[in-house]
Order: sequence, then C-alpha cells, then structure tokens
Amino acid sequence: MMAHAANGRFLAILSSIVVVATVATSIYLNPPRDARNHKMDVARTQDLQKIQTAVMAHWKKHLSLPADMDELVKEDPALQSVKDPVSSAPYTYQKTDDKAYKLCADFAFASDDQMFSEYGYTLPMWKHGTGHYCYDLKADAKPTPCGGFN
Repeated sequence: MMAHAANGRFLAILSSIVVVATVATSIYLNPPRDARNHKMDVARTQDLQKIQTAVMAHWKKHLSLPADMDELVKEDPALQSVKDPVSSAPYTYQKTDDKAYKLCADFAFASDDQMFSEYGYTLPMWKHGTGHYCYDLKADAKPTPCGGFN
C-alpha cells in the first residue's frame, strides 16, 4: 500500500514538472508580448488594406489619387479611426506620382511565412520589415482575388 502511495506521489510530481516545463518552454519560445505584437502587426496590415481600398475607390470615382489622408477621410469618415493600434498615430499616405503612392506603418516584427499562416496575413504583397516600412503602390493596379492589388 505504501508503494502505491509513493508511486502516486512520484507520478504527480513528475506530471507537475512536465506541465511547468511545457508552459515555460511555450512562454520562452513565444512570449505573450511577442504574440500581442504579431497581432498588432496584423491589425496594421489590415488597416493599410482598408486605406488602399479607399484610395482605389477614390481613383475609380475621380481618376486621380487623393492629395492626402484628409481628402480620403472626407470621402470615407470611417477612415478617421484607422490608426496604429498601439500608438494611435495615423498611418502615412503619400502621393508620389499621378498614379503612385506610399502607405507606411511602424511594425514590431518583420513578417515571414509563419506569420502569414499563423497570424492571418492575407497576401504576400503585405510582407514587411521591422520598424518603419512603406509599401509602394499604384492606383491603376488590377485587383487580386484576395482583395489586394498588384
């Protein structure tokens, strides 16, 4: 009877060690802060896609690019709330040519293939580096099946 009790305690202690080691490894390999930052990067990418959609709608309506974000917000007031999810800073839209523009954001991490599958990026065209990153986009681009533009 004592042997069964000792074996039971040993198994309980061993199970506890395995659980603690698993949790510690998980936190070490993918800390909650990193997971949150990856999700914020996904939100930034989705916000830039919303702005891109508004730019394309403006282009189709006026056959010109908006001069700045203020012009876009006048046409689509919902864009007023499209800001960086952490800093609340507005994203950068810059017209660079009659048919070209930049959309910029500050990213916590460089994107990679794992992020695209794990965190829900929609198109490889939205890959980015760490820190301030700008996408060079064109207004006369053709829509892709996923809703982005090439």
